Amino acid sequence: MSANSSSQLADGVVAVQAPTSGNCAVMRLGELIAKCDEQSTLQSGEPCSCDCGAVLNAASASAGACEFCSRALPDDFDEHEALSSDDAYYITTPPLAVAAQQQQQQPARPLVLFAVDISGSMSVTTQVNGKHVSRLDCMKQALCAQIKKLSEEEPECKVGVLTFGSVVTFDNGLRKRQLPSSVYQDFARLTKLGGELTASLQCVGTAAGSLLNTVSQLKTSGCTALGPAVAAAVGCAAKLSGAAVVLATDGAANTGCGSGRDLPFYTAAAQFAKRHGTMISTLTVDGEEVGLEQLGLLSDVTNGRVDIVDPADMSDVVGAMLERKTLATAVHATVVGCARIALLGGKEPHVRRFDVGTASTDADVAVRFVPTDAARTAVADALTAAAAAAAAAAGDAPACVEARVQLQLSFTLASGEQRMRVVTRRVPLSADRVDCEAAMRGDVLALETLQRAAAHAHARDYKASRVALISAQRTLQRAMANGIGDELATAYLGFVQHAEKLDGFMREAETLAAVAVAPSAGAQRDDDASQSILQTKSLSLRELLAA
Repeated sequence: MSANSSSQLADGVVAVQAPTSGNCAVMRLGELIAKCDEQSTLQSGEPCSCDCGAVLNAASASAGACEFCSRALPDDFDEHEALSSDDAYYITTPPLAVAAQQQQQQPARPLVLFAVDISGSMSVTTQVNGKHVSRLDCMKQALCAQIKKLSEEEPECKVGVLTFGSVVTFDNGLRKRQLPSSVYQDFARLTKLGGELTASLQCVGTAAGSLLNTVSQLKTSGCTALGPAVAAAVGCAAKLSGAAVVLATDGAANTGCGSGRDLPFYTAAAQFAKRHGTMISTLTVDGEEVGLEQLGLLSDVTNGRVDIVDPADMSDVVGAMLERKTLATAVHATVVGCARIALLGGKEPHVRRFDVGTASTDADVAVRFVPTDAARTAVADALTAAAAAAAAAAGDAPACVEARVQLQLSFTLASGEQRMRVVTRRVPLSADRVDCEAAMRGDVLALETLQRAAAHAHARDYKASRVALISAQRTLQRAMANGIGDELATAYLGFVQHAEKLDGFMREAETLAAVAVAPSAGAQRDDDASQSILQTKSLSLRELLAA
């Protein structure tokens, strides 16, 4: 049943709709990238695709038609060009690029850049182990701990410190360079200057001592030139694909570009970083509004972390941010479904595309699908045939009706090698809800729903977000009541914990609307709400089940 309008609903009813199904899948991109050599077969040649988008495989070659759309293969199709297995990968690096990558190898993580707020408010103190310690001192302790760890575990990684108060200062451990205030409104000039600084960076294995000395001498001063620091940081990181930027601040930008919660600026900076394979993690201080709705885009677009922390926890959080290592850049995922299923959320009914950018171990992307009329017809025919066979005692029942789904994952490794992994799966179809729920993975349904609900909330479609959460919760409850799957309880608990964080501020918004004090369309979300949305959008299966 489609959702009714709010005027038709009883008091307290959000919407009326069909129950949520378990028709969804999670693509664990980090694992697919990290274990490509171990799990997948190297395929020679180049991918040969059908007009529907599917890479042609041995089953298609044998049948003489694409197994996804049933189009006849061209007369000049060479069966040796077809995929030899349901899990194979191509090396797609251009020949000239192969020669270049062999001449110049770089470490798995080439650069870590710490962009740290040293404005006056960072002198505010908090109690840590019975002592009053400033926010900046807490950050200095965090930076020193991570510099030492990097020098031991990743000595070839380059490390830089970029500080911002009223002025933006870059320090490579050997010398400082202040960026001229005359360019603080010019994004292009700032990124260019940042790029010029990259060459002076030192490997942390040799520069750790001088970097630690630099950090120990940091002092608070002035305003918050956050925007200019962001522009310089992404410019610096752009020269080394796979770089990580840790951005720490306790206040909103108020000097130079990015001031006044400038959404176009942060959007441009985030897209610039994504194009160049940079991951940005953002840390802010609990109790201080920094405009995370805009600032958080830097991490949302580049797949970094977003955390609001107590100053006493800075060291642990910065460490966790650096644990999220980039496995590959220029990551693109394309999901192709056969005619029996429609993939939801994309522009094409049977194709869903994800421009991921950078991918870490926890890069999990979910997709939802629904059966088409072709699927319903096929299942109905199979049931009719099964009934006829049973009545005639005619031996074996008809074969199971299946749908076909293919993932095409393109990515670039730290070495510069470009790959495309193609995984094809066949999914059984059924018209029996109990059978479907028995086969359903609760963690997959929970993750897909949470990510989708967070995306709705990010777009301020709070009703759609809440409907998705409530519907999935009831499906999970029904499955548990039927005693289906011992692992459902863990998935359900994780779902509820994350859903409550996401749902809390949406209930508050509805309450305000009910008393006619709803915020205007351009009103800002507070930072806690923004953090909940951004963290849930990028939630992984591991994080879901660890809740």
